[in-house]
Amino acid sequence: MFNIEDCVNSNVVTVLVHSGNKIIVEEAKRFLCDAMCVVQNLINDNHVVYGGESAEISCSITISKYADTILGVGQYAIHAFVDALGSYKPVL
Repeated sequence: MFNIEDCVNSNVVTVLVHSGNKIIVEEAKRFLCDAMCVVQNLINDNHVVYGGESAEISCSITISKYADTILGVGQYAIHAFVDALGSYKPVL
């Protein structure tokens, strides 16, 4: 790995990808292209939709707080729904 500093034109970057396997080089090129697209999309529109079951966890926390305010048997049904939200990803 090497680092280039004090460039005259700092808006330009060259990435060298080298591997003994052509498949690894193609995967690295796709990865860099995807990363640049993500950065471009964030610059154009800074709204982010988080992944990794974060939406389900956020919903389950909010619904669980709501379930604590409910009295009676309905509270158990709501907590069962919260448990189902927590098991969503492992089922897939």
